[in-house]
Amino acid sequence: MKKHLPGIGILLLFMVGAALMLYPMVSDLVNRRSTSRVITGYHNAVAQLNLEALQKDVMEAERYNLALAQTPEAFYKPALLEGYDDILNITSGGIMGYIEIEKIGVELPIYHGVSKEVLQTGIGHLPGTSFPVGGASTHAVLSGHRGLPSAKLFSDLDKLEEGDVFYVTVHDRVLKYVVDQVKIVLPTEVQDLMIEKGKDYCTLLTCTPYGINTHRLLVRGVRDFGKAGEVNKTYVANEAFRIDPLLIAAILAVPLLLLAFVAVFFIDRRK
Repeated sequence: MKKHLPGIGILLLFMVGAALMLYPMVSDLVNRRSTSRVITGYHNAVAQLNLEALQKDVMEAERYNLALAQTPEAFYKPALLEGYDDILNITSGGIMGYIEIEKIGVELPIYHGVSKEVLQTGIGHLPGTSFPVGGASTHAVLSGHRGLPSAKLFSDLDKLEEGDVFYVTVHDRVLKYVVDQVKIVLPTEVQDLMIEKGKDYCTLLTCTPYGINTHRLLVRGVRDFGKAGEVNKTYVANEAFRIDPLLIAAILAVPLLLLAFVAVFFIDRRK
């Protein structure tokens, strides 16, 4: 038995190393499945409401945005405006919609606020900024983490460039935004998050550099209505996203190597 101890030790080290290597990928896959169920649940909730109820909820968000544009100090003191948590909250779970960025392969629910719990699993809407329903003199800010071991979230946001596109879905409407500015600023530099008169903006915000987080990466999109003035986009659940073949290969390799080691161990033991 003693002569096999080095081999067993090597196997254990391999298993630990494989687990550490696979954890981020597997965890992200699990998180993507979870967010997909959340978004599907959101679509089902929207489908249960009639058009009048949906329009009324959006109108409340638009009234809030109008009041916000007339109250610049609310950016720093969101409590100046009442009703934030109840607007665009048809599921009572805090989800107001979802964002899709095809270039970096993410589809994530958008929640009210930027609490620790929200940012662990999805994208937070920054209080004091416009609700993401579009309109003149609006600027929604959506915040997400980078570098979490449990979820991809906005980890690849730095890959976006001017001209790239992202979509924000709220209730039954899909808003298309085209990136017109990518900027790195200090956390105290918030001017680029402010409402500009007549503009329809949505800015995606995350920490940078990756793992250091001393600055903020701002990816701003300007509303694009397209030729017909509307965006027609079919929802496809996140389950349709392709699983990385390298992940599948790595997962399959671990038990195969384990079986190979056990087989060699017993063959050697019989000799």
